[in-house]
Parts: sequence; structure tokens; C-alpha cells
Amino acid sequence: MTNKEIYHVKNEQEFQVLMESVDEELRQEGLLIFQRPMNAWFNISSRFGLNLIYPPFKQTVTEGSYIGDDLTIRIYKWYRDKYGDKLNFDPTWKMAILIRGDAFRVRLPLIFGTPKINIFELIDDLTPTYKSNLKQEEIESIVRQFHIGQRAKNELDSLLDNPLITQVKGDIDASVSHMFTTPPQYGLSKWASLQATEKVIKAFIQEKIGSFEFTLLHRFADAVFSTFAVC
Repeated sequence: MTNKEIYHVKNEQEFQVLMESVDEELRQEGLLIFQRPMNAWFNISSRFGLNLIYPPFKQTVTEGSYIGDDLTIRIYKWYRDKYGDKLNFDPTWKMAILIRGDAFRVRLPLIFGTPKINIFELIDDLTPTYKSNLKQEEIESIVRQFHIGQRAKNELDSLLDNPLITQVKGDIDASVSHMFTTPPQYGLSKWASLQATEKVIKAFIQEKIGSFEFTLLHRFADAVFSTFAVC
């Protein structure tokens, strides 16, 4: 049985020292800012055997209290005060689909359960007039493309605790974004797609064998990029 550390925080100064050390530890582990509040809360609760509860039963903090619900509230407030909007995280993924040969950006939503979704409301800049003129086979193609993207998103969402997969989301977002600049930056889009592919492969290898060989992996990535470059 692992011995729990003794929790000794009794004032604001000691609390600040604890939070800075925990935040730095999480940063060293590769966790992004938006991932840290929950992980810091869990770290402190488990490290000191505090059995903290989330969400807390109370909403306001008791002056001078650094235990129980007061500690939970203080942890999350510490992150809000320090990082502000950097804690915001857009859970939607982005993809590009082709409609009549033109690229349209689609937002892939975070879905719980089996709700009804209007796919066309998720397609940026698709006007009602354009939509009303779509043929049945075009609608079916849009639906197929959307479901391919949504399935891929769901698979990656389940792996977001891996820092590499979190970076994959950023690479995919960048790849899609570059396609819709004026003029489109297709070379940068391909590069971001390559980065996403490389990180997915790394994450897969880590999951299966725990590590990856740098040189061989990058030779493979170079070969993939060469293929992209001539597409």
C-alpha cells in the first residue's frame, strides 16, 4: 500500500506553493492547460488521501478553509484566475467535405446518446438556397462524408488522455483551417495532415509496445509526405 503524503496546507501562501508545484508537474507530464484543473484536483485528492468530491456540494468558499469542498472550489478558482480564457477548449472537431467539387467546412459536434442531428446546420456557409438545390445523391454523399468524419472523431475522442492525440486535434483543425484561407494554403494543410498522421502512429505504437523508434518512424512519415506532395 502506498503511503499518503501528509496534507499540511493551512493558509493562502501554502496553498499557492502547492498549486504551483502541482501545475508544473502536470505541465512536465505534457498536459495542456485545459486538461490541468481536473487532473490537479485528482492529484491532490489522491496524493493526500483527501477523498475530495466533485462537483462540490457548496458553491462559495469558507474563509480560511483549505479542506473538503472549500479546497475543491479553491483549486478550480486558482486555474480560472491564472489562465482565464486559456482554459477554454472547443470540443468540436473540424473536417472538409466536397460538395459539387467545392470544399465546405463541417463542425463535428460532441454527442452524448443518440440525439437527432441536422447535419446541414453544421456545414459552414451552406446557404438555404444552395441546400434546397441539392440532389438526392448529393445529400447522400454529404451524409456519408459526415459519418466517416464523426466515426474517426469518436475514436480519437476516446484517446484524448494521450497528449499526442490532443495535439492531433490541433493538427487536424490547422489542416482544415489552411484550406479555407484566401487563397487556400494547401501545402500547409497537407503538412498539418502529415503531422496528425505521424502522431496517431506514435500513439498507436506507444499503446502497443510502449515506445517507438525515432528514425524508422520519421522515414515512414517522409514517405507519406512524399505521397501527399504529388497528390
